[in-house]
Amino acid sequence: MLRYTGVRRGDAVTIGWQHVRDGLVTIWTEKSRGRVEVNIPIRRELAEALAAGPTSDLAWICGERKQPLTKEIFGKPVTQLA
Repeated sequence: MLRYTGVRRGDAVTIGWQHVRDGLVTIWTEKSRGRVEVNIPIRRELAEALAAGPTSDLAWICGERKQPLTKEIFGKPVTQLA
């Protein structure tokens, strides 16, 4: 996800299918100069990763029970999640 979108983890955990229109992911993110609209094409590799799942309707980055992850949990190594 991060590799094919280039967004920060705080933005990545909020992206879901509601942000997709016409093959683009459109989100608003905070930058030093205020809010900025970002449009990201869904490349084949990203589409394949999303198809492999798991994803939920509102967040592509989610846990085994399809609950969205927070940026803090998403940033932890797998060994620290147990």
